[in-house]
Formats: sequence, structure tokens, C-alpha cells
Amino acid sequence: VIIGRAKKSDIAIRLPTISRQHARIDNEKENGHVFLNALTKKNPMYVNNEVVNGKCQLFDGDIIMIGPRKYLFRDTRVLTL
Repeated sequence: VIIGRAKKSDIAIRLPTISRQHARIDNEKENGHVFLNALTKKNPMYVNNEVVNGKCQLFDGDIIMIGPRKYLFRDTRVLTL
């Protein structure tokens, strides 16, 4: 999943502080881990108020902040009814 300002992004955030390709979310099929990968160093992003420089593993309930926007990461594998 690509996050960025470009129209072709999977998650498009149309703000000037967002890079065209700002970040990528990867799901590693072998172990099931999900990672947020920074694709730019120009505009920082945060997970749970900590700067992400490179790669950061995501867990259910993490708050991702890209520019002024906040997103809640939900891992459906851990959701129970």
C-alpha cells in the first residue's frame, strides 16, 4: 500500500506537506508482520508520537501521523467479536 500525494497512491493525501510517495505499508507473508516504511526524509511521519526514520513494525491500535492527519492502524487478525 502506497501513501502519498500522487493521485495513483493507494491512500492519497492531497496536502503540500505530503510527498508524492511518502510511505509504504508492507505485509510480510512469511511471518505476518506489518511494517510502515518511510519513502522520504523530507517530511517526517510518526507512529505513536515517535518519528519513523526507515522501517517501523505496526501493531493493532497504533496511531500513524502523516502531515496533519492521524490514522488508526487496525490489524484484523487480532480483532475478536
